[in-house]
Formats: sequence, structure tokens, C-alpha cells
Amino acid sequence: MRAFRNVYFTTGFMIAAGLLLASFLYSYWLKDIIPQPPERIYNEAGRLVDVPLYPPSWAHPFGVDRQGEDVF
Repeated sequence: MRAFRNVYFTTGFMIAAGLLLASFLYSYWLKDIIPQPPERIYNEAGRLVDVPLYPPSWAHPFGVDRQGEDVF
């Protein structure tokens, strides 16, 4: 393969492949440590307000991630 003879291509490919591999290994080994997102959000009256992933709103302009943290 001629592409792997190019130093710039090989370096970029190894970085991208390393990041992809690290993301899979991170989720596999640390699945017990990673906090689970809240299933549903209820108000004070006990009524269902929303379920994750929460869309953008006036309170959270960029939305909310899976852990319930404001993205902004």
C-alpha cells in the first residue's frame, strides 16, 4: 500500500486509530465507573417533565448531555 509510505498519512492514521481504540477501551474497562444518566426528570408534583437527551431550551441554550449536565 503506497499510502502508508507517506509519513504524514501514517502519522495521522495512527493518531486517529489510537483515539478510536482508546475510546472503545475506555468504555469497556470503565463501564462500571461511568455514571449512568438519569432516566427521567420529574417536577415537584411528581409529574414527568422530560427524558434525556434534553433539547435546547431557554434554561439550557445548547441542551443537556446524557449525564444531565448543561452543554453550555
